[in-house]
Amino acid sequence: MAGSGSENRQRTEVLKMRCTAEEAALIREQAKRHGVSVGSLMRYATLGLPPLRASRHPGVDAELAGRLLGMLARYISEFKSVAAKGTPGACDESVAAACRDASEMRVLWFKVFGREP
Repeated sequence: MAGSGSENRQRTEVLKMRCTAEEAALIREQAKRHGVSVGSLMRYATLGLPPLRASRHPGVDAELAGRLLGMLARYISEFKSVAAKGTPGACDESVAAACRDASEMRVLWFKVFGREP
């Protein structure tokens, strides 16, 4: 029989609860923020125990990831353009611009992965 999980599952009891749509959304958001399933969040909150570890990876913000990819493409294009010209003045300006872009990309990468810069 195809299914998820182990044949030696220790947690066999299923409990249900009723809540409003707003409560359900808040519970799901809390679980997502902590990187655990709704069941784990409910279990540990009810029993007063901390979760053992995050079982899910935080989602990636698609808009920020897209901005980063666009910045990287511009960054690469600019370097190729400057390399083709071979002029020192253009290189200095491009390197300064690339450093500013790299600094901005660093901050965005932190945000994409849910961390503080």
